[in-house]
Amino acid sequence: MTHLRDASLEDLDACKGQISEVVFRRARHVISENTRCLKFADALGKSHLEIAGKLMVESHNSLKNDYEVSCAELDFLVEKLMQDKDVIGARMTGGGFGGSVIALVKDNRVPKLISWLCREYRSQFNMDATCFVTRACGGAHSIH
Repeated sequence: MTHLRDASLEDLDACKGQISEVVFRRARHVISENTRCLKFADALGKSHLEIAGKLMVESHNSLKNDYEVSCAELDFLVEKLMQDKDVIGARMTGGGFGGSVIALVKDNRVPKLISWLCREYRSQFNMDATCFVTRACGGAHSIH
């Protein structure tokens, strides 16, 4: 095996004593994130939103704890979002660039959730949050 993308968690565990704790945690994030991405795509394809949401939170926690690219503001937003019963999942994205949080939210709750979240964020950090509402689509593709 020459690429981390081909490693399993068992492979990583086998070399734990040969690498630093930081390298071990970073590699664990990469390996587990690859698996999560595949499971996430499968869950969405089958409309298993609860599973997809759980995977999003697991991804955030791995980015926060193993890869260490989150920050207090992003962690706050994810924690607050996950307190709402109409939020299916949330995670940070764009680590290293200031970051953002992406959340899967039930349609009927979006406006009230944004208003509440912005108030909570302002109260905690004395800054305004910027929220964008988007919808999933087919992604980039060729147009003929």
